[in-house]
Amino acid sequence: MRVVRVIHENPGATRAFIWEQIHGEEVREDSAEADLFKLMIRELSTGGVIRQHRDTTTDGHFLAKRVPTRRAKKTTLESAFEDNKPYELTQLGTQFVHYAMTELVPYRRREREANHGNLVKLCGMDSTLQHLKDSRERLLDS
Repeated sequence: MRVVRVIHENPGATRAFIWEQIHGEEVREDSAEADLFKLMIRELSTGGVIRQHRDTTTDGHFLAKRVPTRRAKKTTLESAFEDNKPYELTQLGTQFVHYAMTELVPYRRREREANHGNLVKLCGMDSTLQHLKDSRERLLDS
């Protein structure tokens, strides 16, 4: 969900920017963190929630990418944290964000408020916690 939030708040975010916002520190390309990040991006792309930005015609058809006729050979594969391909939410992704913010958040808020009554009932145990802490300290000091 954090990947979706970053792209929602920053349309055109690259994988490098998304990673920086979520994790912050650099990791090796062959690390578990990099593999998990690639998996999240791939799953969200395959699921139709995010995609790399593509130009469209005025009526919404995607334009074909222009591929250069000759490319120089690369010695390494593309980084999991590449910084030149912008991502955006699809229409499905936008609807998902809308659903999550308008349906799930109020539901969770009502759920928390309903459970708050149970927490108030347990607050009387706070005095017991201090008693247990004092007992622990006495046992350790002995």
